[in-house]
Amino acid sequence: MNRVTKIALYIGFIITSVLYLYMLATVTPENNALRNSLKPVPIIFLLMLYSFESKKKSPLIISTFLFIVIADIVSSSLNMFWLALLIYGIGNFLLVKMMLNTISKNAKKEVGIYFILSLILFLIVFIYVIQDKGNCFFSILFYGVTVSLLFSVSLLNYKHNMILANALLFLTISVRVISDAVYAIVIFNISNVYFDLVSLSIWMLSCFLFYKSFILREKQISK
Repeated sequence: MNRVTKIALYIGFIITSVLYLYMLATVTPENNALRNSLKPVPIIFLLMLYSFESKKKSPLIISTFLFIVIADIVSSSLNMFWLALLIYGIGNFLLVKMMLNTISKNAKKEVGIYFILSLILFLIVFIYVIQDKGNCFFSILFYGVTVSLLFSVSLLNYKHNMILANALLFLTISVRVISDAVYAIVIFNISNVYFDLVSLSIWMLSCFLFYKSFILREKQISK
């Protein structure tokens, strides 16, 4: 990918991210479709950046970005948050699959223990923090299980292979977990535009870090 194209895509990601956050702050929640209409666009720019920059173009990573885009559209345009959670969860499984393809055998033996510990933490949040689950009960549960598994595998991935790319990927997933926790409070307990902005700013940052960690991981693992 030439430098001009890369810079143009970076600028496109930044501008659409800022515009999305601006609309989030200024458009009323009653006009949800308009408020969130730009949410999938920055992710499309990241998908284009990855597709142009990556030499191997992992189908799992491309599919992960596509699932995020689809889930964003389903959530914002169709107002079917329960279905969006299921799609996000499938995207998490694809990331787990990607890491398990390269993780060591010793790390795989520890997945069960780390997964149980992560799942216990999620269940505490699920039971005591998320009060009004509405029709999303099973979707939240499914998504939480996938996030717990993803966090566990990413931690072990870094623990057993402490390269910069794996550290960045683990950091990215940790940032995503924080974003999800804040967003859960906003969606299922209180409605506050400032929490919205904080959560979705972290969300956009985590998506950008995903793209960077995927590219860096490809370069370091291929050496």
